[in-house]
Amino acid sequence: MRIWVRLGILVVAVAVTAPWARATPGAVPIGAAYLTLTNRGTVPDRLIGARTEVAERVELHTNMSQDGMMQMRPVDSVALPPGQTVRLEPSGLHLMLVNLKAPLKEGTQFPLQVTFERAGVLEVQVTVGAVGASESPSHDGHAGHQH
Repeated sequence: MRIWVRLGILVVAVAVTAPWARATPGAVPIGAAYLTLTNRGTVPDRLIGARTEVAERVELHTNMSQDGMMQMRPVDSVALPPGQTVRLEPSGLHLMLVNLKAPLKEGTQFPLQVTFERAGVLEVQVTVGAVGASESPSHDGHAGHQH
């Protein structure tokens, strides 16, 4: 999904592509979603939140190494500088789906609303891949891409 907003001579243009999630085994209450964000505008923006009907809440998280151990930490936002692409992916920045209402099943889709400081709210369809998948189920970088 792309959105273009004119702010005087400044342009906000965010594209959200390749939204996907891993299937969850059994009654695991936590899942993760990943996507690619591209700021095609002339002003910075920030991902400041997300929500979906499949989970009680969505949190922005990152994985980081501390004292040789990988740890997950919440983050308040994800910066999107003009002309840059940021990937939310396994072992890095990601969307944590907290208190899933039902397991995420491979091959299904669910709506996800992502909220940006300037671009506002965009909705995409997230495709669920296999348990333990390391990349988008489409492998072409356009899973869930919307215009």
